[in-house]
Amino acid sequence: MFVRRESRALPYTPDQLFGLAADVERYSDFVPWWIAARVHDRQHNGYETDQIVGIGTLRFQFRSRTALHPPHRIVVTASDGPVRTLRLSWQFSIAETRITQVDLDLAIELRPRFVHDLFARRIAAASPSLLTAFEAQAHRQFAGRTAGAIPSQDLPADPPPN
Repeated sequence: MFVRRESRALPYTPDQLFGLAADVERYSDFVPWWIAARVHDRQHNGYETDQIVGIGTLRFQFRSRTALHPPHRIVVTASDGPVRTLRLSWQFSIAETRITQVDLDLAIELRPRFVHDLFARRIAAASPSLLTAFEAQAHRQFAGRTAGAIPSQDLPADPPPN
């Protein structure tokens, strides 16, 4: 089984980061090896998604189930098509004032075995990783809107000089 664990401390709220991670249909906009995702059967606590991911000529399609636990946890599972096992877990927790700790755990096993081995080698070497791409997108999407930031138009005017 291929396993990857990554963590980052980001200057955004858990709500902001949860929303970004839950919007799987936009992953193809910022994760180079995420080709497409179509959400269906959306409910308040989760949804199912048809996804296509690939690196180079290796592509595979599968259906996943996402459980939403706003704003702290997202768990994605699959065991469809070439995916024997998939578990992707996002955790968002307050690390300190204005900082959210993001923990991403990915475990995947594909079938047949030679496809899994090929994918594992390619995904291990892939750049950027899912969390690196997620972090870059968060900076683009939330620039100037860090946790606790005050928009400049809401700042008090400087007092007049004495």
